[in-house]
Amino acid sequence: MNPTIGQAPEDDDAAPPSVVRKPEGVGLALRSQAGLRLGVSLDLGEELGRGGMGTVHTAMDRWLGRRVAVKLLSPSPNKVDLLDRRFILEAQLAAQLEHPNIVPFYELLVAKDGAPALVMRLVRGQNMAAYLATCASSREMSLTAPHDLPSRLERFLKVCDAVAYAHSRSVIHRDLKPDNVMLGTHNEVYVMDWGVARVMADPTDEPLESGAFSTRSGATKSDEIIGTPGYMAPEQAAAEPVTYAVDQYALGMMLAEIATLNPPRPGSYLEQLSAATRATDACLLPRFDDEVAPPLVAIIRKATTRRPEFRYPSVEAFADDVRRFTRDEAISILRESPWHRAWRWTKHRPVLVLGAFTVLISVIAGLTVLVLAGRLEARTRAERRSERMSEVTAAIGRRGRSIDAQFQKVALLVEGLADAVDHALDRAPTERAPIFTPANLAALDSTKEVERYGQRVSFAHAATVVSPDVGESAVLALRGRATELQALLEDAAARASGRGSSLAWSSDERQRVALSGSPLHWTDLAFEEGLLLVYPGNTFFPKDYDVRQRPWYIEARQKARLLWGSPYPDATSGRLLLPCTRAFFAPSGALRGVAAAHLALDGVLDVLEFHEIAGFRNAALLDEHGDIMLSTLARGVDLGKGTHDNRAMERKPFPAASVRDAVLSKRRDGRVFDEDGLYVFQRLESNDWSLVATLDRDSVE
Repeated sequence: MNPTIGQAPEDDDAAPPSVVRKPEGVGLALRSQAGLRLGVSLDLGEELGRGGMGTVHTAMDRWLGRRVAVKLLSPSPNKVDLLDRRFILEAQLAAQLEHPNIVPFYELLVAKDGAPALVMRLVRGQNMAAYLATCASSREMSLTAPHDLPSRLERFLKVCDAVAYAHSRSVIHRDLKPDNVMLGTHNEVYVMDWGVARVMADPTDEPLESGAFSTRSGATKSDEIIGTPGYMAPEQAAAEPVTYAVDQYALGMMLAEIATLNPPRPGSYLEQLSAATRATDACLLPRFDDEVAPPLVAIIRKATTRRPEFRYPSVEAFADDVRRFTRDEAISILRESPWHRAWRWTKHRPVLVLGAFTVLISVIAGLTVLVLAGRLEARTRAERRSERMSEVTAAIGRRGRSIDAQFQKVALLVEGLADAVDHALDRAPTERAPIFTPANLAALDSTKEVERYGQRVSFAHAATVVSPDVGESAVLALRGRATELQALLEDAAARASGRGSSLAWSSDERQRVALSGSPLHWTDLAFEEGLLLVYPGNTFFPKDYDVRQRPWYIEARQKARLLWGSPYPDATSGRLLLPCTRAFFAPSGALRGVAAAHLALDGVLDVLEFHEIAGFRNAALLDEHGDIMLSTLARGVDLGKGTHDNRAMERKPFPAASVRDAVLSKRRDGRVFDEDGLYVFQRLESNDWSLVATLDRDSVE
């Protein structure tokens, strides 16, 4: 039989039933004054606080002689039924969650204006946010009870107990944060504000409608996003279906704040929301000099990992590891060496160890000293090695994220360029403007020798390259769009410098920025008719050049999506370039052409050099199959001018099979040792490639 409100469980030993919420009829009974009236036995006192749905007041229960808290629903003529329902849903859920660390609800009354009111225990004290602010006020305060780390963790574990109990009742809180935890004056701990909680056992349970709250820095819900950005899980920030793991993630973020006394996600509301969406790790920079203990760091990272299935299996398991840490025991997710286990055992049995050591010292004092010294040296080496490995991994991870951001910027520019060209081609052409072939540009004074191009180029004009079999009609059609298309190319080159859209600038301003700060080598618009518009304009192209035969154009036409292609030799200089392309199509679906941005390979390889890391050999970017896209070993390649049979550079498998296997298994990051060296890799999100750095095996010793 399905449980109903007020029904007691048939078996006291059975698992607690799911929370049931049935607001139907309750609001009507209240508004018809069938419920108890506020004021009959309660006298309202001062206002304690104000939230999204109502206000909280103190009140005196004249019949029982006790002080209570009363939450009153704020009047809203436009949303009476909606607010009543949400208010009643919160009351029914919180009243059924009977736990020492969840504030008790006494009864549901009706105010003079007919709105519902909740009567609950009056908790005298402060919320956890205020408590943590006091802890963070000085180093001395953070080390003194009741503000030291053991005291903070003791209170936090009570929060975990309340959440674990709620999960056993099929309830997800969805907005756990220090502001929603109250600390009483007698060490009571209460989890508050169950207004956005959800009952997982009921698939129809969704108490909040879209748009119920405004977007503000402390908002609990905005559109489909429920929760507080500073603590919410990535899947919650992406408005994806949630599980019990979102509460564990929020608890992990709270634990990070408790350990460091700093916000886990600093910054503004939008910065916090962006960090949540990108699954940025919790900030573990301590407010004072003391480092966060490695076991506690491991617990936090486990609870706040990006993918829910890789977190702890439950909040109980998460809390168990925190309790092990408080007892100075080994946590479940870290393997301890025998030396660490022995050391921990000795700390917990000081009297027994003292007696044993007295006997051992009297018999084999010299041998004991030698053994302990050797073990201590081994431990020190292991710690140095671990620290060095962490430094190397962090450095490569930072560089990988920097490269990823640059690739993402270029990809967005190419996407925008392709879309803009599509819109431009859908409009009628304007007046005809002159176009400039490489030969025309060679005769102009606007060209100049630019070192990174190794030839004379013009930032005042794009070059139009006509394939050998293209007729005059195609060239004439381009003239009606030449000015607009060149502006789009200039804008893409200028925006790559990171200064935002430049279409409102003058052409001269765009050209100056493209010359001085753009990371793009060439920006192209290639048309299926056989025309190429390239910026900046250059003065040389091979006579047999046909853009439709170029490897990057063929790859883009076959894939019909944004694509990072294989490196290829530039026909005008012989240097290697890395293309990012996207095809664009007519409304009929016919291919119109390809928008492309080309990066100088040597410029990308500059970023892949890790000279600051001792033992660094080389670095490479691998595609999703584990084949080498580019490598620092290919620096300085110059194959000379020409089309080179219109072939891209061949991709070869990475020599270390274990690294290829890691790439194929979609591992995000990691490190691999083999007989040839140490390999540290970091996956890029922008194009599914992986950055791999090769180091000497002894570089982390």
